[in-house]
Amino acid sequence: MGIVDIDQERCIGCGLCAQYCPLEMVFINSETQKAYKCELCQGNPLCVKACPTGALQLVYGETGEKVNG
Repeated sequence: MGIVDIDQERCIGCGLCAQYCPLEMVFINSETQKAYKCELCQGNPLCVKACPTGALQLVYGETGEKVNG
């Protein structure tokens, strides 16, 4: 299974992706009127680094390797 990537060039801002996301993790940018979601900070997620307890981990799909901040 892969990740969901939003192509900003093709997005028309209809909001259907946000409406149908069962985890409510797709949003519409109020300035651009385009859909967006977490993109893992281009592979270096700041939330994982900031978590003081190590509760957040970046998990690589193919290997299952877990990386804490």
